[in-house]
Amino acid sequence: MVNDGTGLDDVTWNDLSMNDVFQRAAQCDTSPGEEILYWRLRRNRMSPEEQQIFEERVRTWADNEKEREKIEELLCDIGKSDSSYYLPAYLDGIESYIFGNQWVYRVLQILLAAAFIFLLIRPTDGGVMPFVCMCAVNLGIYFWMNMKHDLELSLIGTAVSLLGNAKQIAVRKGIKELFPELQDALAGLKGVIRGERILRIKREGACTGDALGTCLDYLLGITLMQITTYNKVMKRLMNNVENYLTVYRCIGELDAAISTASFRKSLPWCCIPEYTDEKKLEMTEVYHPLIKEPVANDFAVEKSCLITGSNASGKSTFIKAVAVNAVLAQAMNTCAAKRFVIVGFDALCHCMEAYTSKNAQPFTDALCEYAMRLTAENLVRVYKGQGDTPAWEKLTLASTIGGMVLNTAGVTLAHGMEHPASGDCQDL
Repeated sequence: MVNDGTGLDDVTWNDLSMNDVFQRAAQCDTSPGEEILYWRLRRNRMSPEEQQIFEERVRTWADNEKEREKIEELLCDIGKSDSSYYLPAYLDGIESYIFGNQWVYRVLQILLAAAFIFLLIRPTDGGVMPFVCMCAVNLGIYFWMNMKHDLELSLIGTAVSLLGNAKQIAVRKGIKELFPELQDALAGLKGVIRGERILRIKREGACTGDALGTCLDYLLGITLMQITTYNKVMKRLMNNVENYLTVYRCIGELDAAISTASFRKSLPWCCIPEYTDEKKLEMTEVYHPLIKEPVANDFAVEKSCLITGSNASGKSTFIKAVAVNAVLAQAMNTCAAKRFVIVGFDALCHCMEAYTSKNAQPFTDALCEYAMRLTAENLVRVYKGQGDTPAWEKLTLASTIGGMVLNTAGVTLAHGMEHPASGDCQDL
């Protein structure tokens, strides 16, 4: 498999069941960590400098279990709430999420304070009524704003919660060396962090269902503190979006590195890939990470090869194991592979067999002719590494048709003769 920088397309991703591989590898505590890890798998490439930095981060947390546990506690506090997955898109259009008519809320706060002072001066029915009315008005406005802008209020609570925990993470041992940009980015966000406690209350009450947290949320709702603080924080955040995204990325990279360390420990055995400029592929005891009790295989090739075996002998599983490990190697520094071309040869041979079978039918002949034409037009391009997504799609379709026609027309003598021929011809 050769990565030309475009990453994994949807066809390859689905063919290798990479969603299941992602679920197996993703042991993240935060939504930024999951996003970074998913992005790494889809991007499927790292420069030598990126590999060195990533490996240093992974090994740091693999070797220091106590420090890793303390950092994971802070990462778990950030968590993976539903609203947290919208943060990047939220920041892209942050200007549109600022509440208008800010002066109205300020006036209502002043009137509430005046009513409270009046109550202290005249603690009678005449003093109680204005205060109760202002509380009711403010609480009604808060409920209305909460229903209309629930997502925005939850998102800003999640955003500042991430900053608060990132501030604590930044002073932990080894963080400054591994993420030198984190402290500088946090320094530019001090004004945003000041509103953390007030804006976290709604998020914590919603996440935990705590009665005390809910009551405190309503009490602050009467003062409209969350709404006015929201606007202050949003204006400060609007001027520091780049700093916030830097913090977000650092937290995601940190979580992804810890997740990778945990993923490696959860495997029966694993290795760090070795990269070479030579045109060869070598794997020792390679297996598929999704199989619970895998059968390991050795694989070494320097030229084009043909992988053969009887039907249902595990050819596809082995090929997918090699391909998946190639993806993990370039995304998570776990294994290595360069090229995958077996799909094209199988597609051609299967269609040729069905076309020459004595059980062939006009229906299977038509499918065979179409599939062989697709193979002839795209196999060489894919083999030379020049195939784009449409070429791979056509070759995959030809392979699918090959399986369909074999099921109807059956195999021929060529299917059995091929096995000893390829066994004797090691250079094939």
